[in-house]
Amino acid sequence: MITRKQNPVAWAAHLFRLGVDGVVHAFGAVRVSQRLHWTQRAARKEAEEWAREMQLESLIWETVDETAAVAWVDVRAFVVRSMGLPLGEPPTSEGLTWAAFLFASGAGTVVHPAFGVLRGSTRLHWTEQGARLEAEEWAREMQVEPLVWETIDETGAVAWIDHDTSRAFVVRNILMPHGEPPA
Repeated sequence: MITRKQNPVAWAAHLFRLGVDGVVHAFGAVRVSQRLHWTQRAARKEAEEWAREMQLESLIWETVDETAAVAWVDVRAFVVRSMGLPLGEPPTSEGLTWAAFLFASGAGTVVHPAFGVLRGSTRLHWTEQGARLEAEEWAREMQVEPLVWETIDETGAVAWIDHDTSRAFVVRNILMPHGEPPA
């Protein structure tokens, strides 16, 4: 059981790639942590390992705010972002959490416009249904209904907005960090 004072958070690393022509039209991450981390430092370490695997230069991190940091290398952006852990007890012992995202190609407001992330869960969900409900609430606010979900694979699902392939709601899962959170 997670017993951390007020709003426990976990961190994930993301790798985004901008269009090779330099035009800002990226859509979603090309690589994401498979498991959450208890600290920003651990998430940064994972992103730095990806950069080494890709034989890229060392990452220089810029703090965006208390929830995110970014490191740019040519047309790639390595991003670490925190999200609140789900409240209550998990319904299963799988260790999965779920997040919802709203993407619009080149129009992001979370971290940087290039990434296309207009909105993202600030608190994770224990179930895919919980993440879908959050996305569906956003859709109602935007007067976009109903969402028709297509399963991508066991890690997530997508609902396109008006069959427009540049705008979509996405839910995806990610494993909880190992062990208990640091004190």
